[in-house]
Amino acid sequence: MLADSSSSGICPTAITTATHSSRLAAVWQQQRHIYESPFYYIDYALAQVCALQFWVRAKSDRDAAWRDYLELCRAGGTRAFTQLVALANLQSPFEERSFTAIIGDINARLDGVPDTHFDKG
Repeated sequence: MLADSSSSGICPTAITTATHSSRLAAVWQQQRHIYESPFYYIDYALAQVCALQFWVRAKSDRDAAWRDYLELCRAGGTRAFTQLVALANLQSPFEERSFTAIIGDINARLDGVPDTHFDKG
């Protein structure tokens, strides 16, 4: 364990001997809301899948995607999450097909980004 009584919660000796990726992992572990409020990240993941569906749809029919997005915004907070997703003509991120429907576009976009744009850190 890398925790100690210092204000950072990370043992300085472990940091100096750890690899770069180990240090990054240790810093990531300091994010308390991962453990105290795990739905924080689950919520972001659900929203990301829905946002990516809008992105894919907007590439083929921007007007319809925008209308559905505005409808979702108007109805936000008035219905359960899955009902809002259906209202916006999205696939539920709880279903595998929501991922398979967007992964091709995501891969194509990422494949188009030159490797020089990624930090090799």
